[in-house]
Amino acid sequence: MAPSNMQLKQQRLDALFEECQQHVFSQIIGPFGLSPAMFADKAGGNVTTVQNFEKGIVATESDKALHDSLTEAYDRSKYELSQKEWAIKRDERIARGVDEYTNEALSAKPELDHFIPIKEVATNAKMHLALGEVKDGKVSVEKIKALVNDDVNLAVTDISINRSKKDHDAKEWSEKASTADAEKSNAERFAIDPDAVAKKHAESKEKFEGETNSAMFKKQGGELLKTGAKQALAMGLRQSLGILLTELVNGLFNEFKIMIKEGFALAENMLADIGERLGRVARSVTKKLPDAFSALFEGGASGFMSNLLTFVINSFVSTGEKLVRVIRDGLLGLFKAFKLIAFPPKHISQSDAAQQGLKILTTVVITSLGVMIEQSAITFMATIPFLKPLADIVAPVLVGIMVGLLSAVVAYQIDRLFDACTNAGDERRLDELIKDSQRIEAFATAMEEQIGFSLANLNNYATSIELYKDIGASFGSASNDANLMRLSLEASNAEMALQIESTTATVAYIESSQLEIERFLKHM
Repeated sequence: MAPSNMQLKQQRLDALFEECQQHVFSQIIGPFGLSPAMFADKAGGNVTTVQNFEKGIVATESDKALHDSLTEAYDRSKYELSQKEWAIKRDERIARGVDEYTNEALSAKPELDHFIPIKEVATNAKMHLALGEVKDGKVSVEKIKALVNDDVNLAVTDISINRSKKDHDAKEWSEKASTADAEKSNAERFAIDPDAVAKKHAESKEKFEGETNSAMFKKQGGELLKTGAKQALAMGLRQSLGILLTELVNGLFNEFKIMIKEGFALAENMLADIGERLGRVARSVTKKLPDAFSALFEGGASGFMSNLLTFVINSFVSTGEKLVRVIRDGLLGLFKAFKLIAFPPKHISQSDAAQQGLKILTTVVITSLGVMIEQSAITFMATIPFLKPLADIVAPVLVGIMVGLLSAVVAYQIDRLFDACTNAGDERRLDELIKDSQRIEAFATAMEEQIGFSLANLNNYATSIELYKDIGASFGSASNDANLMRLSLEASNAEMALQIESTTATVAYIESSQLEIERFLKHM
């Protein structure tokens, strides 16, 4: 018997209720349960980027110490060489006899100068993050000091040029208008060789950027590998534990529901009944182990990639703590959706894969919104006196329930939308088929009744035939009796005819005798 529209709607609603239960359990156990317990999310992610470092958003205590050192009042002495070291370098450059700014012979009053000034380096966030070191809780800038005083960044020139340049970048200073003569640039006023300055500037920048980038790559690369491996392990465990715990909670919930519905067993059988139910739950959880192992690797890959993606994003825009969590959980959903759409399982079509992928993506969006409002929910509940101690526990559970219910409802609507859009007319055809089946069913019922009547008539016909046979036999017997009676009547008629003939003859004789007597009497 084909299901009716009401039955189909009821089946859909039953599926919706079951999906709601699954979504609620998975959200409470996963993003809003295990995640806060297993991840120490922080603004900016697990690796400090230069962009975040400039804003004071750091991932480690060491990076915080480096930032504190960067923001301290500028102290030139921390980056200067000792007088002895400086004198040695100055004498070596003077011995060459060439002014490195004018590319001419040195004047009588030469001085050694930092081509890129100490102040520019001392206030450079990237160099502090890459080259700064924290030893025993104290910040060391020795690497920065060594770089700024490298020979490539030192130049000997006339004292007047050095005093005019001060803490400016040599290339920028040479291109500026002179303070003594606004109509001339410093290069024109001091007869600076632009090519020599540009070449020297390029060499210094290349040295600084090369050293800094190399140190930064080493620092951030090591941190990315370390934190990525840690997050991959945590994410993999969260996914696998989430599957097992969801199956466990679902199993216990369903068994408890059945137990309530069927009623509790007698006291002596209760423990055995509970043990049997727990055994069924344990077996169902055990069957999920392959899925849990698969989720372990899937979660591990997404955990590592989310850590890397968070780092890349923070290289341009700073992310808050909640956004870091959204990236981590969202990337996992995106990974699942992409995998499902790009490589659909053999048992489903491309359209069904797209439908399921869209449901995963909407769940990601809804979960992300839930994560973003979770802190607001905690803050709101903290304003209620009797809920304040439980706000951090209750709020995530409530948000998880709402996210789970909303995800299930949206998934239900997506299924209906795909039914209406991608399979246009299918539902109408299904309704027509259902109506046809109902008409066929009614016709079959009528045919069944008619066949019943026909069978009853056949039985009546068979009975009639038997009666007709009996009547025929009776008619045959009556015919035989009639023949015998006819023969008997014929014999009786013949005998009666003889009797009549004899009687007639007797009457005639009597009449003749009477005439004779009368004649005799007359003659007497």
